[in-house]
Amino acid sequence: SPSASKVRPATTSSAQRKSNDEAREVQAAITAWASAWERKDMNAYFAAYVPGFSGGDANAARWQEGRRARILNKTRISVELSGVTVELRGDDAAKANFKQDYSADQLNASTRKVLEFVKRNGQWLIRKESVGS
Repeated sequence: SPSASKVRPATTSSAQRKSNDEAREVQAAITAWASAWERKDMNAYFAAYVPGFSGGDANAARWQEGRRARILNKTRISVELSGVTVELRGDDAAKANFKQDYSADQLNASTRKVLEFVKRNGQWLIRKESVGS
């Protein structure tokens, strides 16, 4: 039998480690986005999105105006995320799925959320946001 000195522990490849690191970075970006939303920190919230993000509105300014109105008029906001999965797509794109439990004042909503990310200048930014699987 081989001696203990010759048995090597299983190692992860550098590609696998990079992939794990990237997935953790995307998860951190999601956490920061939800935290900014809860704190009603509009600068940090908008910074989580790619420049010019319009969320289906006519333009980014209109989307930001709408989000600002809906977020800042709440007394308190709670955003809880669970079951976060991250699928990397090449070096600079990722898709995240999770359950979002949102409550603000009298409203409680539980939805499946999908965020698509792009990596720009070392930062993972939301390029598309949708509800559903």
